[in-house]
Amino acid sequence: MTSRRAWLLLAILGGCARDAELQLPRQVGSWSLREGNVYRGPGEVKVVISRLDNSSAAFEAIQKWRPQPGRIAFQKDRFVVVLESDNLDPGGLNAFASQLEKSLR
Repeated sequence: MTSRRAWLLLAILGGCARDAELQLPRQVGSWSLREGNVYRGPGEVKVVISRLDNSSAAFEAIQKWRPQPGRIAFQKDRFVVVLESDNLDPGGLNAFASQLEKSLR
């Protein structure tokens, strides 16, 4: 689901390492984490976490992020979190992103 261009951007901006150090909660509201960093609830959302060298690089990656249908991204410290869903409307994906962002440590 993640485009090659998105991965290249993250790698170029600094030390891309997937799923490193940022732990996803098992439960986010009515959503449950399943295998492969996929949450299931009223829909299905895949979570991809990229760790960058520092929070400035993560901020720059988010600034260069271009909106894409079915995808949303946010920054959490030195991490960029990309959410992908084929079956949620934009409002549902935004609501899930807000809940997830608040629950990440």
